[in-house]
Amino acid sequence: MTAKNSFPSVNLDDLMQMIESEVMHRKTPPPKPSQLDFAKPNKRSGYLWSGPTKLSLDSIFVPSPIKMGKADYQLSDFMNQHGHNFILSAYAGVLGRHPDPEGYHYYLASLQHGKMTKAEIVGRLRYSSEGRNKAVRIKGLMGAFLIQSSYKIPVLGYFIRLAAALFNLPLIIKNIQSLDVYLQDRMLDTHSYINKTNRLLENKVNEIIDSQSSVESLWASKVERAELEDIAAQKVDRAELEAMAEQKADRIELEAMTAQKADRAKLQTVSEQKADRAELLNKADKDEILRLQEKLEDAHRLLRDHRLNIVDQQRRIAMLLQETRKRLPDPLNNEQVQVMVAEEEHLLDAMYVSFEDQFRGTRQDIKDRQKLYLPYVEKALMQTGNAPLLDLGCGRGEWLELLKEKGYPATGVDRNRVMARQCTAIGLEVVGADIIDFLESQESETHSAITGFHIIEHLDLKTFLSLFDESLRVLKPGGIIIFETPNPQNILVGACYFYSDPTHNHPLFPDSVRFLAEQRGFVKTRIETLHKYSDYFSVEDQDSFKNKWFYCEMDYALIGYKA
Repeated sequence: MTAKNSFPSVNLDDLMQMIESEVMHRKTPPPKPSQLDFAKPNKRSGYLWSGPTKLSLDSIFVPSPIKMGKADYQLSDFMNQHGHNFILSAYAGVLGRHPDPEGYHYYLASLQHGKMTKAEIVGRLRYSSEGRNKAVRIKGLMGAFLIQSSYKIPVLGYFIRLAAALFNLPLIIKNIQSLDVYLQDRMLDTHSYINKTNRLLENKVNEIIDSQSSVESLWASKVERAELEDIAAQKVDRAELEAMAEQKADRIELEAMTAQKADRAKLQTVSEQKADRAELLNKADKDEILRLQEKLEDAHRLLRDHRLNIVDQQRRIAMLLQETRKRLPDPLNNEQVQVMVAEEEHLLDAMYVSFEDQFRGTRQDIKDRQKLYLPYVEKALMQTGNAPLLDLGCGRGEWLELLKEKGYPATGVDRNRVMARQCTAIGLEVVGADIIDFLESQESETHSAITGFHIIEHLDLKTFLSLFDESLRVLKPGGIIIFETPNPQNILVGACYFYSDPTHNHPLFPDSVRFLAEQRGFVKTRIETLHKYSDYFSVEDQDSFKNKWFYCEMDYALIGYKA
């Protein structure tokens, strides 16, 4: 037996044609679901149905459509159908035909959008002129059709629907339980189907790789042995042998490249499918990581809040113990009692710091919003000879930090000792005191500007007027006041968001605040509205009324000058 006969005969052209046919078959896209194909009745079975003969996942869960040609039906025969199958079954059972495109799309859209129930659609078909001619009997249709059609009666229909819902409540609960069991079963079947598909894809990939190696090896051995034997038998010269070898090598390379190209297309398709599954898994992992990070951040914030409370409580306990030691063995004097009573006003300092951290926004956000006031301050400094600035109720110190970056001399005042200590720790000049007491301790005409961000809404009227009076006294001529506060002309702010801070007194109407400032001696006053709602939150409705009263500016600032 020769070497040529030791290998099975392989027709390369036939093998290539088989590979190309398989590749084209796998690349053919499935029909688009939007292209509706109205099935014609099958003469043998009478069903209004056409579809794939192979078993698919959908065929496991989709009930068979209703059979045509019957004279009697139960209403439940139609109610068990859903969506597309229901419309086909309704036309088949009631009218004995497949639906026309207009009727199909009309009833399917009405069913999907909840404009009609299944009983109404079956009833309309049955009691239409065509349906009356067919005279199909449907047990239970008349009552359900009349009751559900009555739901559309204005006012009365609502009460009829309510009574029907109460009457059918046990059945509704039973259906919900059945639906829950059905969905669980479908999820398990779907999971099993996906796993089976994954295993089939992996097996196909391995088969493609094995077939590629076998084909390449077979081609190389077959061509090499056959050609060498023919060349040796014919005793061609060396030049002709080299030329034939080069031509044959080119043909083999071209055929191999064609086969590899087809195999690569298959491998690429499988790789893309695996990459899509990996991407979905990675996305799920990232979502879980983000959720855990959010929980960790919440835990860190809660831990920081507790630490602040503990430190503040320790400091006040130490002060009370110190005062107690001073009185021993004598009774407490008035000064010591006043010190101990004053500590009660600071019991909630640490809690309010935590409140600000959660609801005020980040430091950078607040600084970005307050940058618009810098031109006003610069102008006031030029007119007053660069006198110092005061920030009343400085809180976390965002405005003081912004002024420090610009090189402007500024001092903050806040009665919250925890906030005052935090500001001092980051290098800001802050005094822990009541704002009115601090202003009364300052000399007249010594400052260029007095500011207060979200502070005046915490004051009663008497303290508010004292703030204007003392600010006017302390400012130099040409000095400026800037007081920012929530804008109650935005209904969302005035009726809701304002009261998120339990220490707020009441909203302040912009024109009233301006009136009081002018009455206490300030000139060139103005109201500057700020922070439009629609600039920070997405607004889909562009109604002019809502834009004016709901999506307008959430804050405003009173700006006034000393003559």
